[in-house]
Amino acid sequence: MQTNPPPAQQDPAEDPAQRDARAVRHWYPLSFLIKLMVLILIVLLIMFAIFYYMAGTESGTKFLLEKASLETGVKFKYGKGNLRDGIWIEDVFIPANTDLDITVDKAYVKIGWRAVFSKEIHLRDADIHEIDIINRKPPTGDPYDYKTIELPVNLRFDKAKIDLITYRQVTKKPVIVHDIYAKDLTWVGSTVEVGLGNLQYADVVKVVNLKGTIELHDDYLLDAKAIVTVSALKKVYVDPLDVVVTGTLKRTTGKVRSRYNDDKVEGEFIAQGLDDHAPFQAKLRWDDVQLPYLESQNIHLKSGIATASGVTSNIRLRINSELEAKDIPSGHYQGRGVIADSQLNIGILTADTPEGQLSLTGKLDWSKAFKADLTATGRGYKLRQAIPKEYDDYRAYAPKVLNGKLGLKFNRRNEKGAMQIDIDLDQRDGERLIA
Repeated sequence: MQTNPPPAQQDPAEDPAQRDARAVRHWYPLSFLIKLMVLILIVLLIMFAIFYYMAGTESGTKFLLEKASLETGVKFKYGKGNLRDGIWIEDVFIPANTDLDITVDKAYVKIGWRAVFSKEIHLRDADIHEIDIINRKPPTGDPYDYKTIELPVNLRFDKAKIDLITYRQVTKKPVIVHDIYAKDLTWVGSTVEVGLGNLQYADVVKVVNLKGTIELHDDYLLDAKAIVTVSALKKVYVDPLDVVVTGTLKRTTGKVRSRYNDDKVEGEFIAQGLDDHAPFQAKLRWDDVQLPYLESQNIHLKSGIATASGVTSNIRLRINSELEAKDIPSGHYQGRGVIADSQLNIGILTADTPEGQLSLTGKLDWSKAFKADLTATGRGYKLRQAIPKEYDDYRAYAPKVLNGKLGLKFNRRNEKGAMQIDIDLDQRDGERLIA
């Protein structure tokens, strides 16, 4: 009689995990898994090769574009060329929502590889002439009224150049942004993320090295950093601003570093960049800056704070700082003024100096050749003591103390092309001196 051999005895000391792994290898040989992975990889490569070939032919390009139009609702015309090497797309119409449309007049595009595997439009290169964002809904009357901008399809740009973006809303002046360049830009729903970008808003603001995100709904949530050049600040010797911003476009908060007349300044600001005239508030601090006016006086402001508010064309300024200069009395200065039309109108500037206290009003004008028209008011101010030693010859003609007003007019280049200084002394006791 034939008997079956007894089953193999299991080693009681064997680790159960090792025993289970041996069983899996028995039922699912490793070679089969490798073959399955290779098969999947081959299928993907074939799909990619087919897509790459189709994108390189006019017939394949036509099929892919018509399929994309059907699935997304985006309408457009296209010319000769192909998606792989480049093709002109014209009269693009993107229905964002019931009140908002987006149109593109023409663009030269090359498709990217993600379009094969992701349900999105991936362009590795795009050169776009003009994008129009058209809001047919009238303004509500609120200072900030911008519509949610959400695309029906996800967009991804490896590299994009856009000549002009215009936001149009009925009854309102268009908002124009131009000279846009972006790398690694994605637009998913209403969220736009930029890996690196440049743009310019009218002739007011220029932005470079932009990185961050913006949510195109509600108040447009913002989290970004960039180098910003403000034309109004550039005219008053402020270098481009190194800015980190958060908040929204309705009310943007940020930190800023820059240079004023090539000296370091830093601070914080709050701005409403898309409202009329871009209202803002800012606070700046510095250790030592040199004023770019009256260079021969070598005026330095030290350990100071300045606040500014208003709009870019009319800036209200306050200052609190120590001042050192060649002939101007050194001491602690604090005051307020307004910058507008290339002029600084000084409402009041109070100086506490070793010689006494002075109050200054007047105007600095740098619209052409630099001019100054200043009036100093003192009560018991030791004027003769404040006169620099190099003007000792005039010391005897000056009153010992200023109890009244001292006017100074400076013109760097008068009508004859020469520098001109006029002085007008008017004391309370009736003494008058004009020179």
